[in-house]
Amino acid sequence: MAEIKVLQGTSSQSFSIGKGTSKGTITSGVAAINFDKAITINSTPVVTTTGTVALTNKTIDYSLNTITNLPGLGNGIAKTIKVNATTGATSDSTASIPSGSVVIDVRVNVKTQYNAGTIVVTVNGSSPVTIMAAADIFETEVGIYQSQPLIDIGATGTGKVRVAVAGAASGECDVYVTYIDSVIA
Repeated sequence: MAEIKVLQGTSSQSFSIGKGTSKGTITSGVAAINFDKAITINSTPVVTTTGTVALTNKTIDYSLNTITNLPGLGNGIAKTIKVNATTGATSDSTASIPSGSVVIDVRVNVKTQYNAGTIVVTVNGSSPVTIMAAADIFETEVGIYQSQPLIDIGATGTGKVRVAVAGAASGECDVYVTYIDSVIA
């Protein structure tokens, strides 16, 4: 339910709006409706908006002043890290997967086949966590290899995504790791 305060001169009235219904009445003398609305998930604000709706000649003009806590910036949002890897070394992401996250999807796109070797994908914290093993990737064949592991990343697992390519003289792949940031229990 949104709480809407209707301002008329120095007085105000409150209206609750939800699912297309409203409570209270708005008279023709009302110049504007100011609102302050927060959308919450598990009692945590995710989107907060403030603004004004003006009533003029039976039309509604909407003016948005601020939006804070946008989705994608907070808890429970799926994020993806991409790492490109070629031959004979490790490649690390610039971004890290934080503690409290859950890895939900790992994809290895072998764009140019490797001549030999293995590829292993880990979250390289103080205690590295393997999120896709060498047995799940056929590096000598072009293709996309996918795993949906649902792995919790704890405090010692938090770190950058590391793609380790061993024993290959040629080849290239892109690795995409999708995780849910700071899952709310």
